[in-house]
Amino acid sequence: MARMLARTVPLLILGVFLAACGDQSLFMPVKSDSPDIQITSATDGQVFAAGRSLPLLVSSQDTSKAGSLEIEVTLTSSTGQSVWHQRTGATLNDQSGILLPADLAAGLYRLDLVLYSAGEVVQKKSASFFVAKDGYRVTGIRSFPPVITSQATVMLKAELETPDGSNAYLRWTWKGKVIAHGMVGDGLDQILWVVPSDSGVYTITLELFPSAPPTGADFPFTSSLSLSTDVVVSASTASAQGDMGPDSSYLSLLRLQASLGDTGAGSIRAGKTRATTVGTPAVVTLENRFGYRLDGSSGIQISWLALPQQAGTLRPFTISLGLSLDDPQAAHTLVNAAATGGGFGLTVEMDPQTGGPRARLSGAGGTTVIPWSGPALAAKQRYLLSLSVVPQADTLSAQWFLDGSQVGTATVHAPAYAVGQDGSLTIGGQGGFAGVVDEFGVYSQDAAGRPSTDPGLYARAQAIANGSSLVVADGFDGIYLPDGFVLTGTPAGTANGKGQIAAGTLDLPAGARLVLPPITTGDSAVSVSADVSRDSARAATLVISWEGSSAAALTVPLTADSSGLRFRIGPQAASVTVSSGGAEKTLPVPPPGIQGSNLVIGIENPQDASTPIAIDDILATKVK
Repeated sequence: MARMLARTVPLLILGVFLAACGDQSLFMPVKSDSPDIQITSATDGQVFAAGRSLPLLVSSQDTSKAGSLEIEVTLTSSTGQSVWHQRTGATLNDQSGILLPADLAAGLYRLDLVLYSAGEVVQKKSASFFVAKDGYRVTGIRSFPPVITSQATVMLKAELETPDGSNAYLRWTWKGKVIAHGMVGDGLDQILWVVPSDSGVYTITLELFPSAPPTGADFPFTSSLSLSTDVVVSASTASAQGDMGPDSSYLSLLRLQASLGDTGAGSIRAGKTRATTVGTPAVVTLENRFGYRLDGSSGIQISWLALPQQAGTLRPFTISLGLSLDDPQAAHTLVNAAATGGGFGLTVEMDPQTGGPRARLSGAGGTTVIPWSGPALAAKQRYLLSLSVVPQADTLSAQWFLDGSQVGTATVHAPAYAVGQDGSLTIGGQGGFAGVVDEFGVYSQDAAGRPSTDPGLYARAQAIANGSSLVVADGFDGIYLPDGFVLTGTPAGTANGKGQIAAGTLDLPAGARLVLPPITTGDSAVSVSADVSRDSARAATLVISWEGSSAAALTVPLTADSSGLRFRIGPQAASVTVSSGGAEKTLPVPPPGIQGSNLVIGIENPQDASTPIAIDDILATKVK
């Protein structure tokens, strides 16, 4: 009982201390039995320095009592102890002051004013105020990221001026409700707030109090040191850099925007909708998004083995990780997926020999290493690192991507790895890396629900790089031909876009044609490039026609340069320019027979070709 009473005392003291305090504005009069006489003075939450004067005004239209007025002033500390008392004559309708004692200690005080007229009490007023050093100010509130969408997490950062050695108490509110409160020394000058689901303008208010309330309590009044800011929330859109989606295609999807929520369809099915921390990763702000800083032993863990399997056998997937490394040579494990009991494991780790990552799959049938053939990673540079894996009967094909561009492929002998859901997947952790991670995903199925690697890596990277100038982009990163593309003249089983793609390359055998999605040029020219692999055929035929037209197509010979096949469609699709013998050649394109028809472009491998055309990617952009 004694311990319970001790815990209750601070709350009782604060309740008694503030019982007469209201939310009155500066100089707002109080009601009394003598409404013709009013007292205006300090209000709740104001801050004054010791030795300064509190404002005081006794006012009335009736001046007959001017010579018989007295004011009694009592100051009480937050512990309920009376620390100063004074009774003096009061002047009517004259702005004066109450000089605070110079030795008054910093803290919260209650001011009680009692006004006497001819010895009788005619008015009372009480207020709670702070005594503190000069120099407390709220100068601004910053929000991050620059563009805030509904249900996103926003970082609010206070800009303060405070005396040296002070530790102010801050209270953040929205619509009168407290969203965070605490001491500056505990980091409450920077908070994270999940914005509402509706777009609009939301007003956030920050109050500064020079000292804290008793433990477990809060001030029932507002501070005079406050500032409000409007947070503009727009409708939810995809984030700018490296955005992964849709959620339905991922087993696990951590956007890591100051939140460990997992929106992947697999995690939702497994009931594992939030990752956990290993150690203490810290939320940090990047150029236009958030991330988590890892220190080499801290990490982020998904509490199930988030890799796709069917009938207990590993299926195609892509792991993507947005990160920057403080020192690539000192980094070790980037991602580690391990089954409970050690039956299966996948580790993505840095290889000091190449300065890039490598992957190791291990199981009952042995260990498979997927080497890196891309460039060495630079320190403190942000990358989107992706690994696509396609298990087959006794082999495994893999592709490495850096910022959406394929930088290496490998096909190795490998057993059929047995996989379950019992286990975990960890980013960093013990023996991990020092750096920042800002997104992670395990892609497992395409929009049609088929098991697949991520087909959109190259397309998303080009959308970011080219913005509204992008017309068509695809790196053939998935297993199936992308929507909108058509294959004709291919062997049975691969026609009409049903054929599979091998290791991020689309092979066109002799007589086969790849037809791009129909395009409209408008007033801009469109530059088209098709990068081909080193061992690809170099000669092709460009076939141009109009959608829905029965007119004969225009055919133009194409020869690949050092990188691939390139041509340009003129404004209004009136012409096509190709390279011929080291010079450019421009040909007219016959007009469409149907008004408003879109242009259809095909790349064909001639019937007499001895080798396939191996297309690594297609890119079409508007140019001036």
